[in-house]
Amino acid sequence: EPITARFALPPGARFISVAIGAESQKQLLASDFGYGFVTELANLQSKNQKGKAMLKVPEGANALPALPVEDPERQHLVAVTSEGYLLAIALKDLPVLPKGKGNKIIQIPRKKLVGREEVLRHLVVFDPDAALVIASGKRTFRLTPEVLKDYFGERGKRGRKLPRGFRTVDRITVEKVETAAAGGAADKAPEQVAKELAVVGVEVGGDLQLAERVVLLFAGGVGGGKAQMGLCLLRVERRGGAEVFDGRGRGRGLFGRAC
Repeated sequence: EPITARFALPPGARFISVAIGAESQKQLLASDFGYGFVTELANLQSKNQKGKAMLKVPEGANALPALPVEDPERQHLVAVTSEGYLLAIALKDLPVLPKGKGNKIIQIPRKKLVGREEVLRHLVVFDPDAALVIASGKRTFRLTPEVLKDYFGERGKRGRKLPRGFRTVDRITVEKVETAAAGGAADKAPEQVAKELAVVGVEVGGDLQLAERVVLLFAGGVGGGKAQMGLCLLRVERRGGAEVFDGRGRGRGLFGRAC
């Protein structure tokens, strides 16, 4: 049965998202001008087929899909604009309201908003121990909890730009960070990563200077047997006897481009 059979939409109206759950289930409502708030599903109920006014959307703005929230006191929120600015905040910094416009999540210059040159494109609610995988075309960039620390800030701030090549974000997926398994490696500091690579006999292009550079770039640490770079598109996969690429993508085990 089509949803339109249950609702009487005014001319020009369209469905943005569908939510289902208990009355106490919390949802994040926001507009692409960067304002939002948390509310309960009970507040969205209406006996009127035309619905009810919930989210006050500024002139020229559009509503974003509602997002389910499990624990606003514990979870985090990431906002990404169409220009590639990313800001991570504590979800508890947003107000819990029955309806309204909400508070500013991320700063976007007014002039760019009015002309829709830049708008809020993505919102993601995630747990503190989760990683975010950002997809731009066929390429992906993984933000581990350690790397995400650099993107955290106060609600309503501008945020930081993502690395070049990832500023046009197509989608963001939440990924549970693997815990250390038997014989595996837990998240470690960059220096520890370099030492472990040396222990297993991995050669880094036979160049000590390149090895030092790798140490500086290992911002993400190691988790589940993999080391992920924070700012460069480099990754190490632990495979017995694997070689290590240089920044131009030769060999096996480390791939990507140099910064």
